[in-house]
Formats: sequence, structure tokens, C-alpha cells
Amino acid sequence: MSQDGSLTSTHTLIEFHCRIPSGLRQDRQASSELASSKKANAKRVKVQKNTFGCDELDIVRKETAKVRSYIYSMTLPWGESGQRLLANSVQDEVSAKVDDWIDDIEVKYQKFLDRYDFIRDESKRELGDLAKDDDYWSVEKLKDKFQLTRPSAWATSVPDPELDVRAGWSKPQMSRMKDSMQKQNATKVRSACRETADRLEKVLGRMVERLDKYGKDENGKVVGEFRNTLVGNVRDIAGLLPAFNIENDPKVEKVRQRIISDLCTVDITDLRKDPDLRKDVKAKAQDILNRVGNFGKDRD
Repeated sequence: MSQDGSLTSTHTLIEFHCRIPSGLRQDRQASSELASSKKANAKRVKVQKNTFGCDELDIVRKETAKVRSYIYSMTLPWGESGQRLLANSVQDEVSAKVDDWIDDIEVKYQKFLDRYDFIRDESKRELGDLAKDDDYWSVEKLKDKFQLTRPSAWATSVPDPELDVRAGWSKPQMSRMKDSMQKQNATKVRSACRETADRLEKVLGRMVERLDKYGKDENGKVVGEFRNTLVGNVRDIAGLLPAFNIENDPKVEKVRQRIISDLCTVDITDLRKDPDLRKDVKAKAQDILNRVGNFGKDRD
């Protein structure tokens, strides 16, 4: 948190929403006919048709999934409504990247719309007697059903119980409201801290595991190979820790400093060549992992 104990001045709440037409349609008549022909309970049979089935829309879905994954990697959870906590220090960077990404996705979706007549005709041909005109939306409706939330529309302030004043509320009502908000915020902070600990444990644990398994067999062939991203992933999480350390926890800062000094300076090529270096780095990574312990988890 900031020095005054509030996240309001240091973080922003964001919500990323995406809506992409699936093209999946349930055919009740075909479901009933199939159940009857197979002597099955109709309630247990469902025929679903894919009215799109095209590469253009698959690309849009994959790129949108990457955007969501990136946003999740740069934020922490805030409650159960889907909101995420984004540090103001990285907001411009995240917003610019997501905006560019959405620009590209919109171009790709337009390519799908440009080919929709062909895609629809091909779908009808391949579905044969299962094809129905009502299953296919117009281009205008497809435009309407597509939505990606841009950064300019997703940001809201983190609620601050001390600044929230409700007109007409009595002092006892305000006191109860503040107590309730403080408890809710405390629960959300604990969840965000647990997420930070989990991410650290995942990255550091992966490094320990991969370094432990790396070696050569009796024929000199490498076993347990690790990728070049092994150290890069550690650098990435170290770079995010200032934004994720929402309580200014000195234990988190110490872990960050240890990661930078002990792990981030290691050359991946040297790690592969030098068994003594691997042993040393593994030991340091394990020690840091042990120090991560349960910060964020011991607040329950």
C-alpha cells in the first residue's frame, strides 16, 4: 500500500471484458432424432453445430486469449467479480500494449467479416441437411456481438472506506459501512498477496526443478534440457514485484533484491556448461523459495 495505507493512490481497478461470437448452435430437432434412432433418453443427447469453423475466427480467439493472459500476468485479483488490481506505475505500459493488441485483433475480426459470405456458404454445404438459415447471423449482428474492452474504458478507483461519504447516512451507519468495506478490502488484499506468493513459488520452483534435472547421460547426451526463458521468467517476476507488493512488505522486497542479485545476472549458456554454477544457482533459488514461504498465505 501507499504510505497513507490506501491503495487508492497507487493502484487502479480494471475489468477486461471480451465477447466473440462462437457460432455454436444447438439443433433440438437433430438431437431428438438422434436420441430416437439410438433409443436414448432425449435429455441426455445434444447435437451442436459449428456454423463458423474457420481459421479467421480461431486466430481472433487465440489472440484474445493472449491479451487476457497478459493482463492477468500484469495484475492481481481483487475480489470475485473479475476485477483486477493494476499498479499505476505500469498502467501506461499495459494500456498501450493492450490497445495495440486490440487494434490488431479488430483487423483480424474484420477479415473474418469480409469472408463471412463464403464462410457461411461453405458451412451450409458441409452441414448438409443440418444447415438452417436461422443459424446464421447477419454481418451487422456479428459486428454488434463482438466486443473487447479497451483500457480507456476499464479503469476505476480502488474504494477507500475513509473517503466514501454517503449523503444522509448517520454516524453509526457510516461506521458500520466503513467496517464492512475495510473487512472486504482486507480479504481482497490477502487474496492478492497469496497470488504474489503463488507466482513467485511457481517461477522459483520451476528453476530449482529444471536445474536439478539437467545433466548428461552415459553417452554424453543432454537430459532435462531447459529453455532460455528459465532465467528470463525470473527476471520478469522480479520486475513485477514492486507493482505486486501492495502492502510494502519488507519480506517481499528482500526476496526481490535476492532474485536480482543472485539469479537475474546468470547467463543461460553458462548455466548449461558449468555444473558447479548450476548447483550454486539451484541452491540460491531454493533458499529464496524457502524465504518466500507463506507471505500472503499467513494472513488468513
